[in-house]
Amino acid sequence: MPSTRRRVLLGAAGTLAALAGCNETTSDDYPTVTPVDVPRSSSEILREAAEIEWPDLPPAVPVSDERLDHALEHAESLVSDLRAAAEANPDVELTGLRRAIPNDPNDIVEDANARLQSARETDRGEAALRQIESTVRDVALALGYIEAKTGAVDRAAIEAMIEDEQAALDALTERFSYRIARPIGDHLPMFYEAERRLTEFRYLDHAREQLADADNGGMDEHTAFALVRQSVERTRLARSTIATLHDSATDAEAPSLRTAIPPALADLREEVVAIAESYADRDPPNDASPKGRVRDIRIQVGRRSRRWLSELDDNDGEPSVRLLVDIATYLTEFNAFDAAVTRTVDRFENGEIPAESVIDAKEDAVDGIEAAASGTPLQRHLAERSEMLLETADRTSSSDGDTRAVARAHLFYAGVAEWTTRAVDRGADLTASLEAKQS
Repeated sequence: MPSTRRRVLLGAAGTLAALAGCNETTSDDYPTVTPVDVPRSSSEILREAAEIEWPDLPPAVPVSDERLDHALEHAESLVSDLRAAAEANPDVELTGLRRAIPNDPNDIVEDANARLQSARETDRGEAALRQIESTVRDVALALGYIEAKTGAVDRAAIEAMIEDEQAALDALTERFSYRIARPIGDHLPMFYEAERRLTEFRYLDHAREQLADADNGGMDEHTAFALVRQSVERTRLARSTIATLHDSATDAEAPSLRTAIPPALADLREEVVAIAESYADRDPPNDASPKGRVRDIRIQVGRRSRRWLSELDDNDGEPSVRLLVDIATYLTEFNAFDAAVTRTVDRFENGEIPAESVIDAKEDAVDGIEAAASGTPLQRHLAERSEMLLETADRTSSSDGDTRAVARAHLFYAGVAEWTTRAVDRGADLTASLEAKQS
């Protein structure tokens, strides 16, 4: 991928200011003008660094047409049901819901159609999915309320909805046999996303809580039924997404990695333990100098090792691609900051960092983003959060160019360079290790 970085040229005023004096004369009429270098300020150099462009990192798990089409079909079916219910019950209003949606169901239908049309016309990515998901949320709530108010559903029907969805979710869970398709570097992020969504699933728990609130007098039954219907429809949409991601990431003929993942987690745990032994209980020293603030970052990232050790211990040896990838991402981040802190501290001269070094660090960061962008989805996933660090570095470079700002910008740009390099390396190593287990 070609580099997109560029340099900001000195403006005309700066160019004129760079010319000074007449210190040699060949004739009375033609003075010789000798250019004199005018040093640029740290602020100007930092702004130049911020203006160096960088490419976007493509998503590790792009939204497939299949995912989007399934979501659209689900939403369109609900909108059709709501339209029919509103036409059959014109006197029902949604005022009793006391939620941030229109009181007239027909207004919700109109708004839903507009949002779904917008979703069809966007880039068919995450933004489109978010529009569809918000449409399902609002339409299902309104539909559930009308059904409850008109007696179209009762407590038994609502409880049956929950149990049916729980059974479908349990059946989906049983499909997770960890037969991840090759190349693993391409498919592991999709499996990660499917497993993450499954393990973080809470919609049916929320549905049961709504019924309990109604039983305890915390809300009226009609509202509770509407909220249950909303949770059920969000479950159905999420379940479809999880199934699509899982099926896209797996191959029924591939050997299962179910028994290979716990040992891989154990190997990563040793790396986390080594970090925790040095940093988990370590408080940053009381050093407010620019160099001291740089060193603090390493400690702050290292202290987060406690969280990951806790998650590993709670996992109790179960196979978890989500945890495997999250721990790999954390280790990539810590090792990146560890190296970036060293690089930045080594740049200090007499208590300051040469501002020009920030330009070099930004260019290294851009090179790293370009390398990760051309890598596998797993490598891009491991590097994903480095983009936010790069954005933070650019904002820092747009500030005043005091020593602290220069050190911070250098640290963050160096962090991006180190992060992306390590993401590429760790992604390749993890892929090779898991594929070897399948052989």
